[in-house]
Amino acid sequence: MARNTGPTAKTAYLILYNFVSAVLWATVLGRTVLVSYFRSPVLVHIAVADFAKWTQTLAALEIAHALVGE
Repeated sequence: MARNTGPTAKTAYLILYNFVSAVLWATVLGRTVLVSYFRSPVLVHIAVADFAKWTQTLAALEIAHALVGE
């Protein structure tokens, strides 16, 4: 009986999902640091809020992953 040692579609999806999630959260962090440093900490919410909201919405997929056993 031969074992399939290559990546499955599920594994590839999870790697891609985690990569995209890491890039999005790094972007939120980068925007926060840059706006706070170059402008003002008061402006961070204005500059980052919408992007952070959509990043967090995408993070809700983690709940779906847990429910289906991914």
